[in-house]
Amino acid sequence: MGKRGGRGLGRGFASLWSAAAVSALGDGIVAAAAPLLVTSLTREPVLVGLAVFVQQVPWLLLAPVSGVLVDRVDRRRLAVAANAARAALTAVLALAVYADTVSLPLVYAMGLLLGGCAALGDNASSALLPAVVGSADLRAPTPGCSGPSRCSTGSAARRSARPCSGSRRACR
Repeated sequence: MGKRGGRGLGRGFASLWSAAAVSALGDGIVAAAAPLLVTSLTREPVLVGLAVFVQQVPWLLLAPVSGVLVDRVDRRRLAVAANAARAALTAVLALAVYADTVSLPLVYAMGLLLGGCAALGDNASSALLPAVVGSADLRAPTPGCSGPSRCSTGSAARRSARPCSGSRRACR
């Protein structure tokens, strides 16, 4: 995973990547399962759509302020706490389904809480990347990614980023 020039990106990166992958998989499962669970409770299309909507509302509300929060607290602890909360919330929902006590308000509340944990946890995990990967291994953003296009110059061991000018072939 991520070897360049015989060097790995380190154990910290492997742990962070693994945690992010598991969280993303869990988010995908919840995003697919919540509307199906609501469909088992009601046939109202608006209520089924609401299950998807409540998972996205926290991103809309927390995105402007989550970066400030992530910068003010220990990022690692925030990421761990958010992911632990996501696991606990998912377990509570699974137990409610198993016990046949699940209800629409519970599904919506869990979707809202899971979305909030995802917004904070994913931002904290992203902010941890420079702390676990050396600056020499961080690459400039590629065209098409968020932010201005950057070019990477120099050898793999020594990279400096500068704004792209002219040919896009130089951009990575």
